Amino acid sequence: MYQKLAFKGYEESEVEAAIELCKSYRYLDDLRFAKSQVRQHVYKGHGERRIRQELNQKRVSESVVNEALMEEEVDWFELAKTTAEKKFRHGKASDPKEYAKQVRFLQYRATLLTK
Repeated sequence: MYQKLAFKGYEESEVEAAIELCKSYRYLDDLRFAKSQVRQHVYKGHGERRIRQELNQKRVSESVVNEALMEEEVDWFELAKTTAEKKFRHGKASDPKEYAKQVRFLQYRATLLTK
């Protein structure tokens, strides 16, 4: 919201005052927004890594992202497996290029399984 208002030419003090007013009335709530985004991405079959990346791009703090992800309680491995089964119904690719494509797909959706 800050960027949008600043881009429209509002003074920094006006933008900050508007943001504080919105926060006081709970019109702006980063946690509520993050939880909503997590649910939407999980529904689409996106993994934790992608969700984190998208929320970071939207300037949601890391602590809020962590809290939203913890509250959602997703089995990331099962989500990636189910999504891959839908996308690759024909099974494991025999062609090296197609196999590499499947691996990239899973890496983008998989979470921090290697951590």
